[in-house]
Formats: sequence, C-alpha cells, structure tokens
Amino acid sequence: MDWVTTLPAPVVPTAPVVRWGHARWDIENQGFNELVNGWYADHVYKHEPQAMEAFLLTLFLAYNLFHGWLTRNLKPCNGVRPGSSGRGGWQPNFMAILESCGEVREP
Repeated sequence: MDWVTTLPAPVVPTAPVVRWGHARWDIENQGFNELVNGWYADHVYKHEPQAMEAFLLTLFLAYNLFHGWLTRNLKPCNGVRPGSSGRGGWQPNFMAILESCGEVREP
C-alpha cells in the first residue's frame, strides 16, 4: 500500500503515518458499515433532496449521540472498556462488557 502525505519524512516517520492511515480506515469502515447495516442509511425513505439531507443529518446526529453515550457512560468492568474491541461495531463490545460484569447468563 502506498501512502501520500505532505509531511516531511524527518518530522514524521513512515510508521506513524501508516498507523494513522489504518486507523482512519477502521473508523470509516466501522462507521459506514454500521450506518448501512444497523441504522439503514442505505435506504432512501423520501426522494426530495431536502428530505434526504434531513434524514442523513438526523441519522448522523443520532449515531454520534449514541456512540458518545456508549463511550462516556459505560463504566469499565473487569478491564473491558467501551470501544476496546476495535472492530465489529458496538454490539460485540457491548456484549463483552455485559458478560464481564456478570449481566449475561447462559440459558
């Protein structure tokens, strides 16, 4: 993979640039994947441009509020913190937190 940047190589070595690029990919992939699959951002409910814009802005606002609440209000339990799963959206991490706190019980 090639990376292009305007930062001079002596100031910022290659390794951090590659890490930042992969982190950005993770954010984009997780965010868009979750918005399309979990929040139904791929379906157009109205076909007027203003209605589509209002829907997407409302959806983005709800998504950011939800993830802000999830990250800031879930307390760590047994070392599992919100957002520590890295991939797969919030659902697997949320379940890991509940399981580590003894909130999920096997049937």
